[in-house]
Amino acid sequence: MARKSLLLLMTERAYLPEAYAYQRYLQQRGWVVDLVNENADVPPDQLAIKFMGFAPRWRVTSGRRIIHEYHSRSTGQLAVAKDLAKSWLSTTPVARIFLNDYVKHGFRFNDQLPFIYRDMAVDEAFYRVRRDVRKNYDVVFCGTIDRRPGLIEAVQQLDQCGLSVLLIGHVSDTSKQKLGRLKHAVVHGRVDRDQIPALISQARFGLNYTPDLRPFNQQTSTKTLEYLAAGLGVISNRYAWAEMFSTRHGANFFWLDDVKMPVDLDRPSVEIDMTSFEWSPMLDRCGFEDFLSSV
Repeated sequence: MARKSLLLLMTERAYLPEAYAYQRYLQQRGWVVDLVNENADVPPDQLAIKFMGFAPRWRVTSGRRIIHEYHSRSTGQLAVAKDLAKSWLSTTPVARIFLNDYVKHGFRFNDQLPFIYRDMAVDEAFYRVRRDVRKNYDVVFCGTIDRRPGLIEAVQQLDQCGLSVLLIGHVSDTSKQKLGRLKHAVVHGRVDRDQIPALISQARFGLNYTPDLRPFNQQTSTKTLEYLAAGLGVISNRYAWAEMFSTRHGANFFWLDDVKMPVDLDRPSVEIDMTSFEWSPMLDRCGFEDFLSSV
């Protein structure tokens, strides 16, 4: 029997931990999975997942077995119009994957193509970090730094409280100048994904700062899941997803507005069971392999 195979069409512009999780998950089940550039030619008989973006109709994809995956809705001005344009002007895939119903609803596809919901999850490496390492920082932030309105102000607030903050991620020269004026902030910059678990474990708390704007406030914070899996407490601004998650799972987040001085972080963090948020059980629950096989 021929081995099942899948191409994952990757873009350099996006951090896609799900792609590496798909590869590992399926390879353990006998699939051949390759990560290739998003512009690579896909043979007609080859199953592939394209992380959207936009795939204009005028590109020749007739007969291609391509699944479109949507992990976010559009942002900025005219976001609703952008989503509708993408749904009207994109090529037609064989199936779709959506982060959740909120994302699916935004595109308003009016066909009956098969789809699944696949939420974000955590790489197993975050569960394996040592919990007894020396804590060199009070807080760590890992993620997009420049295009996150309000983040630098949040770091400034923590700095004024006397809390040390480690920042992991690409930083523009303009943002670097602002952060360089702070007494307790350390800009580490962008790192390879396999270095992240050990780096964040050097902090007591992970900072989740997400603008309280749609679609950001309706989407799963992957970094928050990673902080919790590595045993960190979480400091977050208040918004819909964070409040829902903290309440539903008893995570007892420290809210950024309440942090005025170091003593405000003295109460014990609540360490919750994050086992079900690892990629393998998440992909099992959504029927990922069966879905791929069916299309």
